[in-house]
Amino acid sequence: MAEITLTVVAPRDLMEGEEFEVTVELPKKQPKERGKLAGIPFEELTLEQLKTLLTNKKSSLAKLIKRGVGEPDEDGIVDDSGVARITMLQDEIDKIQARREELGWTPRKRGASAPKQPKELEVCKDLDISNLEALFDI
Repeated sequence: MAEITLTVVAPRDLMEGEEFEVTVELPKKQPKERGKLAGIPFEELTLEQLKTLLTNKKSSLAKLIKRGVGEPDEDGIVDDSGVARITMLQDEIDKIQARREELGWTPRKRGASAPKQPKELEVCKDLDISNLEALFDI
């Protein structure tokens, strides 16, 4: 929370001209939830919504890592806030994956979702033109 310290000169009730300090704590502004998943409790998310949430969190994590957050700068100093953000995102990703498994989702191996080859058509050996003509009254 942010703090502001003010020095006030008393106009009355105290000795005239007497100064005193007041420290006021400003409440931290709560982040506004945005997007399709805003306002939906975590426990009520469907598998598809969890997939979307997981994709978003992984994307945020990848962007932080790509920017080099959590790595030492040229002076060898590591920004702790970046490390905390990476840790928080990784914890959220683990929580989402655990919830997906709880709902019955099972991870597939790469290539397992490849389209299956169509079955070969069975050829009818009894088929000839006379059978078709009889079938359609031609």
